Amino acid sequence: MEIPFVFERLVIADRSATESAIVAGQPVYSPAFGLEGGSSHWWEPVRINLATYLGEHENKPKAKKVVTYIHTQADSQGAKLSDRDHESISRALNQMGRKYGYEVHVVSTQTTETDWVTKMTAVVKSSVRYNVLLSLR
Repeated sequence: MEIPFVFERLVIADRSATESAIVAGQPVYSPAFGLEGGSSHWWEPVRINLATYLGEHENKPKAKKVVTYIHTQADSQGAKLSDRDHESISRALNQMGRKYGYEVHVVSTQTTETDWVTKMTAVVKSSVRYNVLLSLR
């Protein structure tokens, strides 16, 4: 990539280390979300740079809502949904997209299933920037 990125705050977490710091039932990376002092808009400069690199940067607001579901179904390790639940969520998101006119992207964390450019384009096009962490045991 030829565009530099500057991160004012970057959290790098070791999964096994964070597991010892959580309260039972919390997602493994939840301690990082308790950090104070960071801007709630930390992602926007990164998103704009990435969107510009991918040719997806727009100055005008999007008329259509864009939803991106990034799944870990092809990962060989770690938490993931059952295949049945994953398919159910994918179907429901696509039905919601058709019903309400949303643009829906279902992408894998594995580059063998979804290439990096497709995945990052879906992320920067997303209208809502919320992270949902599931703790599956």
